[in-house]
Amino acid sequence: MTAVRRLSRGPRRGAWWRRLWGAGGTTIVMACPAGHLVQLVQHSISPEGIVEPDVACAELGCDFRDAVRLLDWVDLAVPA
Repeated sequence: MTAVRRLSRGPRRGAWWRRLWGAGGTTIVMACPAGHLVQLVQHSISPEGIVEPDVACAELGCDFRDAVRLLDWVDLAVPA
């Protein structure tokens, strides 16, 4: 399982952050170990930060695919 840490700014390898959209929408973005951006769109996240299904990087030539746990996960329904 790959564990990724929460970032407060800027993409970094092995990190995640929340991206806010208009009308209160939120999505989670993470960087795979190679630094490619991966948006968690059709995934669910448990209260412990476990992402399901496995996360796969769509960047051509990147073979990252793993179970992921978002460290420092907080329910994002409540603004952090």
